[in-house]
Amino acid sequence: MLLINPSTAHGLDCRVIYEPDDPDPAKRFKMVFHMGARFDGMAAGAPIPFFSADGLHWKVAIDSKLENYTVASDETAIPPEHFEMGGLYKWNGMYHLMGQQVTPFMWLPDGTDCGRVLTTFRSPDFMNWSRTKTLSFVRDGTQSKFESRLGNQGDQVHQSSTWNRGNVLVSTYGLWNGGVGWENVTIDLGLLLSNDGLYFREPIPDHVFIQRGNDGEWDQGGLLMSQAFENVGDKTFIYYGHWDPRVGRNYQPRGGLGLVTLDRDRFSSLSVKNPEKEAAFVTCAIKVDEPSDLLFNATGLTEDAWVKVELLDELERPLPGYSGDNAARLDSNGFRQQIAWQGKESIEGSPDPVKVQVTYEGQGKEAIKIHALYIAKRESD
Repeated sequence: MLLINPSTAHGLDCRVIYEPDDPDPAKRFKMVFHMGARFDGMAAGAPIPFFSADGLHWKVAIDSKLENYTVASDETAIPPEHFEMGGLYKWNGMYHLMGQQVTPFMWLPDGTDCGRVLTTFRSPDFMNWSRTKTLSFVRDGTQSKFESRLGNQGDQVHQSSTWNRGNVLVSTYGLWNGGVGWENVTIDLGLLLSNDGLYFREPIPDHVFIQRGNDGEWDQGGLLMSQAFENVGDKTFIYYGHWDPRVGRNYQPRGGLGLVTLDRDRFSSLSVKNPEKEAAFVTCAIKVDEPSDLLFNATGLTEDAWVKVELLDELERPLPGYSGDNAARLDSNGFRQQIAWQGKESIEGSPDPVKVQVTYEGQGKEAIKIHALYIAKRESD
């Protein structure tokens, strides 16, 4: 049970991050708590920040003017407007809170009204949040006309959750399949990526990452994302919840917690499209300031299907000792297969960024799947 000060505070949802290195022990756990709110006399909802030393006992983080600590206003909420929060994460020293908004609190870039879209607010200290926001993600269907501010028609975005993986953010979000009336609304879960913490994109537009259940199953009608991702051993765990929005049908309120398991970090892969042609890819520039290992998460590798791994400079010129005759060869599968070049077991530290070039080789190269690359600081001998 959460022990909250003030004890009268109540809400619907929360997001928590843990920062064990925070110099203030009382602030090592940080939470945004979604509370009831009122803006311009309209009932709404907005998050309020809390701090905790142990993750159990929470204290409101702001000098709040909450009315009996049950209703927020435009002076106390973050942001000061209706906002259904989703992903909470820290990126480049700033706290970010991403969630859904609708017109009149958000518009499309051309100024037209919109249904549910994802926006992001920022804070340097978790207490003072930006008054400006970023339009982080829009589905094409949100441009359809709405009869009211909370119109349900069209393809919309129903909240989000976010996993910070160091140089990339992975987010699950609600694929809102709209219709006239709540009885025609369903929700699956999609997948988003971001490299800057503000703008998100779908690897495959409208791809269903986690599908809702059939009628009669516990997760029928709609799914809710949960900010609960974890790598355990050789598996990736992704938790999700349930909400059936179809209140007009023979709807029986129900809840539940679902768990999707993947082979570790294998959300997707890069493979050969045409085995009759040369196939390769080059990564973005990567800073490797100190000696580090390059590790591959790959499947489909054999003696007849391998990859050649080379390093390039930022202008994509081959780096001596890491390319050409010194290129590395990888022909074994695994989650963290270490790359070793001729005479070099790691990447030497340098102030200049490098790029990784991977070439698919062998008669069976179409079976190769590269799921992820990792840079790991090399431990001293």
